[in-house]
Amino acid sequence: MSHGCGCFAMRKCQKEKEAVLEELLRLRSQSEKKLNLELDIKHLMGKLQVMELKPGDEGSESSKRIDELKEELSEKITELNDVESFNQILITKESKNSDELREAREVLIDV
Repeated sequence: MSHGCGCFAMRKCQKEKEAVLEELLRLRSQSEKKLNLELDIKHLMGKLQVMELKPGDEGSESSKRIDELKEELSEKITELNDVESFNQILITKESKNSDELREAREVLIDV
């Protein structure tokens, strides 16, 4: 009878391990997305600074481009905030899954 319990614990442990690995892959993907957004934001901020400091054309074309850059920058910052929130959720889930996996291993060892 303990043999059946051991198999169940092993299957549960394997499923939890797979869940943890899946969460880690999602977290890695989100971290890469966050890094790319941060780089995009820095790039846009640099472009915006150049446009604002550029002497000469004070016309509506330049102002229009500056407004477009500001809007794009605002969107990227919002997207970055969303990614950071999602990353926190993934980190919390990964921690919970890791705890469950550790508990399953302890049960398996005890069997």
